Amino acid sequence: MVITTAWAAFPEVFGGLATRAANALIEPIESAVNRIKTGVIELYRMLNPLAALADSIGNDTLSKVLGTGLVAGKINFGRLTNTEIGAAEKAIADIGEALRQAFQTDWVGEIAKRVRRSNAAGDAVQPIEETSAITQS
Repeated sequence: MVITTAWAAFPEVFGGLATRAANALIEPIESAVNRIKTGVIELYRMLNPLAALADSIGNDTLSKVLGTGLVAGKINFGRLTNTEIGAAEKAIADIGEALRQAFQTDWVGEIAKRVRRSNAAGDAVQPIEETSAITQS
């Protein structure tokens, strides 16, 4: 029961974890690209005083012409949408419930009942086998 519960939840849980991992990978790459972009723009401003002047007076058209305003704002790669939000938490709760039910079951008692039933069925079959053996002789 516990294994089937865990296995049934596996696709959703794995999908949610993969999405989280991908988003966690995107964030530092995006941050690094933005830092590089900022550094390149600052380097260009140092090398081209006219670009720095255009940026300082706020002339967007001139900034774009000179190259410092071509990529305005921060670069955003976006994030993957996690459609499996809460799948891991639900799976943990379901597995916990399956474990609770498993621990509440008297497995030894269940086995003993089945052995008794099996023995009772065997006792009922034995006289039939004996009668069958007598008639075949």
